[in-house]
Amino acid sequence: MAVETENTITPIEYVMNNEINGECVRIIGNGFHDSSGLISVNSTVSSIPPGWNSLVSIFICSGPSPGTGSSQTTSSLPDSSPGLIGFFPNGYKTADNTLRQAAIWNSDGKRIVSIDATGIYEKTDKKFKFNINVKTRIDDLNALTKMSGTNSYHFLVQQKKHGFADVITQYNIDCIDGSQLFGATNIHYEGLGNLKDMKKIKNPLVGFNEITMNSNKNLLQYTIRQHIKDASKLGLK
Repeated sequence: MAVETENTITPIEYVMNNEINGECVRIIGNGFHDSSGLISVNSTVSSIPPGWNSLVSIFICSGPSPGTGSSQTTSSLPDSSPGLIGFFPNGYKTADNTLRQAAIWNSDGKRIVSIDATGIYEKTDKKFKFNINVKTRIDDLNALTKMSGTNSYHFLVQQKKHGFADVITQYNIDCIDGSQLFGATNIHYEGLGNLKDMKKIKNPLVGFNEITMNSNKNLLQYTIRQHIKDASKLGLK
């Protein structure tokens, strides 16, 4: 079983295969995950289909990030909670027979893009391996090209069965013309490895991600720092 300790830095191998309106795009990168809940990834995008913006993959093609394995190493929130990796120490995947589904829409409620995806986030003592497969449908070929960055990214984690987790994320995306897009993702995760190594998520977890990102032609770089709390610490039971 992989064990996380303070100030641990674990290399990340990142692969995403994304079929975008029928065109196959491959994103390959490397980075690191540390015990404060920070991840950083530098990647190369094989091609940019019409209407696509690589920044989208940070929102609807990905989950809330692994977070930290210990409440003592989470960065800033008092009474903070471990992230998903604290409950699934060997990593997690999209649960069998389910899809991660997401959509982005504009202020008029018009859907801009939607996805179906699966992912495996495997952690060993030596590295983190992200392997993600996505099918993307772009409905508006103009809207995504205006994206400039994140305004907010929040999430809720709940557990109905030991070894599994249900995740809902919501996010606002800034555009260069001053408008905003809005998105949500629904994910069912399943822990990797032996059930006895996994901890139970006794109360819902709520949190937000600080995201910085940069896309320049075929290069995509981003960092995510997760902040997460046990909802019972906020009086939500």
